[in-house]
Amino acid sequence: MSRTDLVGQEIEERLLALHALKAQLQASGRAWLEPAEGAGEAIAIVQDGLFRYANGKLHEMGGYAPGEMTGRPFADYVMPGDLAVVADNYRRRMSGESAPSCYEVSVKGKDGNALPVEFTATPMEFEGRLADLVVVRRLAPHATDGDAASKSEQMLREILDGLQDIAYKVNLETRAVDYVSPSVETVFGYSPRKVVGFGVNGVVARVHPDDRENAKGKLAAFLEEFPPESARQPWDLRFMHKNGHYVWLSVSHRLVRDGRTAALIGTARDVTLRKQAEESLRQSEARYRDLAESIADVFFAMDRDLKYTYWNKASEALTGIPAENALGKSLYDLFPGIEGSKAEQAYLEVLRTGQPQQLVSIYSIRGEDRCFEISACPSSEGLTVFARDVTQLKRAQEALRESERRYRLISENAGDMIGLHRLPDLVWIYANPATVAALGYSADELVGKSVSEFLHPDDVEAARLALQQGLAEGAASAQVRCRKKDGSYIWLEAKGGKVTDETGEEVILIVSRDITSQKNAEERLSQRAEHLMRQLEERYDMVGESPAMQALYDFIRKVAPTEAGVLICGESGTGKEMVARAIHRHSDRREGPLEIVNCAAMPATLLESELFGHVRGAFTGAVSDKMGRFELAHGGTLFLDEVVELPLECQTKLLRVLEEKRVRRVGDTRDRMTDVRLIAATNRNVTRAVAEGRLRADIFYRLDRLRVEVPPLREREGDLELLAQHFLEQLSFSCKRDIEGFAPQVLEVFRSYKWPGNVRELKNVVERMVLLGEGKELRLEDVPADLRGSAEGRIESLSDMERRHILRVLEEVGGNKKRAAQLLGIDRSTLYAKLRSYGMRP
Repeated sequence: MSRTDLVGQEIEERLLALHALKAQLQASGRAWLEPAEGAGEAIAIVQDGLFRYANGKLHEMGGYAPGEMTGRPFADYVMPGDLAVVADNYRRRMSGESAPSCYEVSVKGKDGNALPVEFTATPMEFEGRLADLVVVRRLAPHATDGDAASKSEQMLREILDGLQDIAYKVNLETRAVDYVSPSVETVFGYSPRKVVGFGVNGVVARVHPDDRENAKGKLAAFLEEFPPESARQPWDLRFMHKNGHYVWLSVSHRLVRDGRTAALIGTARDVTLRKQAEESLRQSEARYRDLAESIADVFFAMDRDLKYTYWNKASEALTGIPAENALGKSLYDLFPGIEGSKAEQAYLEVLRTGQPQQLVSIYSIRGEDRCFEISACPSSEGLTVFARDVTQLKRAQEALRESERRYRLISENAGDMIGLHRLPDLVWIYANPATVAALGYSADELVGKSVSEFLHPDDVEAARLALQQGLAEGAASAQVRCRKKDGSYIWLEAKGGKVTDETGEEVILIVSRDITSQKNAEERLSQRAEHLMRQLEERYDMVGESPAMQALYDFIRKVAPTEAGVLICGESGTGKEMVARAIHRHSDRREGPLEIVNCAAMPATLLESELFGHVRGAFTGAVSDKMGRFELAHGGTLFLDEVVELPLECQTKLLRVLEEKRVRRVGDTRDRMTDVRLIAATNRNVTRAVAEGRLRADIFYRLDRLRVEVPPLREREGDLELLAQHFLEQLSFSCKRDIEGFAPQVLEVFRSYKWPGNVRELKNVVERMVLLGEGKELRLEDVPADLRGSAEGRIESLSDMERRHILRVLEEVGGNKKRAAQLLGIDRSTLYAKLRSYGMRP
């Protein structure tokens, strides 16, 4: 390598080390002496022509005592012949002009002799102003060029390798990394050997996407020109660690040119912890600011001169002063009359003692005196203040005192029983005339006695618990029996709460009302309900006394204890599911589950999986194993409603389960034991279904051993009125309506109607009348028009009957037009045409 090449490489690497040292010194604050003293070279900081700092190596090189050079003019140590060169270079660097960064001069030693040295200088910021960081290397006159270059290179490498920050050099001709310090492995996990030779584009590609464009812009700016000021402005970016996460870096670099060769040298410091702390602080400040803005109380902060530094929205709303008009203003600017007030004195006391202060003070707000409860606390800047407007509260307290003066007048004339009692035993201290009249005791006989002495013994403990729990929640209420003077008891509904009497003592105010007649009515109603429940239990939770229903009850009583399968037949709406529930509830399997599957309401493609279950991956969408209804009903009953609609392939599998008591999930290779009682139901003609091939004969014969027909409503003589009244009581309660019964004309309409929808249709009609009717009795005009028409003898046209029947079938199948067309025995296109003729959208 030629002398020129060695010198150029040495200068570049020296500048790189110097730049890294400069970054470390600037980042270390007042602790800059430590890295400078440990750098291993003679280092000085020159500012305004004076030595602001010279390390021990520089003093030792010139033979000076430690600290002797600090504060002395730089020119005193330069030989006169070189003084002009040094001064010119220093001036040009300080002004930002281009100047040689490395040059040779002679300096004075302590003995006055000239010492040949080499200066390497770069501008830096020192204590807020521009200075020159200088590394001084003594030249050895007798050393060969190669020896000098080798020694310089070794020394610079030692400096760079010892830095905690990452130092790097990029050759701008090859656009690749020429050098990186060992600290790159600590920060990013990459060894220096892996990084050297890495291209600029590859480096930029590892920059976080949000920072990448900025990084490209910075790089482009450095490539176009030499920006001296930019070299002193670190900037932050995120760079990818070897493990994939990102590290925040503070990057500072500059261009170095030597003839036609250019390089980018710089340092990068890991500032991840600082960034995390900044983000945490920002989020914390944002949370506290949001909290301050959201509270309803006035909140503001002031500095030590009582000038506002924060003003929340509640302060704006109360005073009408926007935050921009308050911030920077003093307390006296916004509230001129506050001088000498308790509030001002409290604020000054907080600033003086650093102790919080609480007070109640009057502020004049928009020309009105308002009362505030104020809490002032010290802060790092001055103090913070919470202020709650209690003007209305104070007025309310005054109004309360006036109200208490009126209380006795009202109490003396009230119809309800009113008493004041002292805790904890509820001793009477006042009883109003209504109390005296209701109980028959005089006021003197009550005052001084505990309420518990007058309560029914069975109600004392319940009243005590109700009072204890109620007062903890703010108000207590209870229904108790109280003894009158004649020994009889009356029911009272008592409500109480804590109040303060004229002396400020906390007492209990109890207001009671005589509800004896209401309790008696409730008792009669409860007895009637109990009687009805006994009747329902005897009828298996079904309403009906007709011979047809008695026969059904007898069937349930006989078959329920058995294990035999049951087939329930009947029209839609007759209550087939209720019969199945009654059989299960009164069987030996009552403690087991009852699983209900409507075979007509489920697509055939899903029915097999629903009944028998499936394993993961059995078909598209089977993301996990699933138990079928047979497994879920193990030990109990499985009810298959509309069993005729079960697909034939499912019927085949059903027969196998019934015969072998084993079930195999869809897609599985093993069987599982199942113990299930099967109950099936249909509204179709099962014999015809078997003849048409829609129901397998072997399944039919297994179920047909115990077949029962649920009677339609038109065949249940005498049950119509019972059912109507039952639904009326049930729906009036759930809909919160006070309706007592039906007008005679309504029942006549009900009796004349054929009820094709059976019990379900009757319940729907009663519910509609309860919701839309008025008064305590449902009248003829509350009955739907089609039912009234049948009562008035109106003969429907064939088309009207057809329309009503089609719409009812659609309602029964939940709007499923395919299913409705099947039940009607027509194709879907015909059904769509009829719906269009009715003015409905198919």
